[in-house]
Amino acid sequence: MEELEAPNEFPKSVAEEDEAEEKRRKAERQRYLKIERYRYRTLWMIMLGCGGIFLGGIWLANVDMETLFERQEKYKPSESICLRTGWVKATEEEKQVQVCKEWINVSDPTARIHHLSSMQLVKRPDGSYGAQYEERINYKLLAMIGFLISITVIGHRLHRYLIERYRTKLGNI
Repeated sequence: MEELEAPNEFPKSVAEEDEAEEKRRKAERQRYLKIERYRYRTLWMIMLGCGGIFLGGIWLANVDMETLFERQEKYKPSESICLRTGWVKATEEEKQVQVCKEWINVSDPTARIHHLSSMQLVKRPDGSYGAQYEERINYKLLAMIGFLISITVIGHRLHRYLIERYRTKLGNI
């Protein structure tokens, strides 16, 4: 009778399979932690870099932040002190009317002198005159918002690209 030879490889025991699964989980967890650390580092680097680019762009463009969000200046007799008057021709009238051209707003702590600009004088039905201000678009503000949005989008795409590149690098190891 011939004896059966034992195969060189025995089926793995349950303990060995559990140990292999534990090692795989541990390796996967370490890979995940590496990716997370890299993700947070790149996020902070991109945030600081994009913020620096934005502030540098504002500085290079010489944007005055005080006048950037400023609304149209309107003279209000109850809140202002008139410094200089001038004559303005009313719309559809031959007659000129005296109006305040420069004033100081009493509630303004900077005591900045305000100037009359882009206004038409209109005669009301009751015979009095009123100022009709033209709406103006703040192109500097629009350009700054567009610049900020483009920096944000580029930073977001760069961050996603760097994370995916790092994941593939870790996957190939």
